[in-house]
Amino acid sequence: MATENVEILQVNTQPSVKSVADLKREIKELKGQLLGLEQGTAEYNKVLTEVANKTHDLKEVQEQILKKSSFARQHQRIILNFGIS
Repeated sequence: MATENVEILQVNTQPSVKSVADLKREIKELKGQLLGLEQGTAEYNKVLTEVANKTHDLKEVQEQILKKSSFARQHQRIILNFGIS
């Protein structure tokens, strides 16, 4: 009986997307940390970069929500206009 070796490759194994509330809370906490750090230091720059990254993630999630809700509203209008149920 012949055997076959199969190699399994994992793709896009990043952790799941955080909730909007989680991202907002993390951004607020990081901004609080910035207040206690001296501008221009390595630690300040590190935290500032984290704030920028989390803010970017938040904007992406909000854009996805907006697209999905816009898509749903468009389909709802079509259903109502044509009396489809």
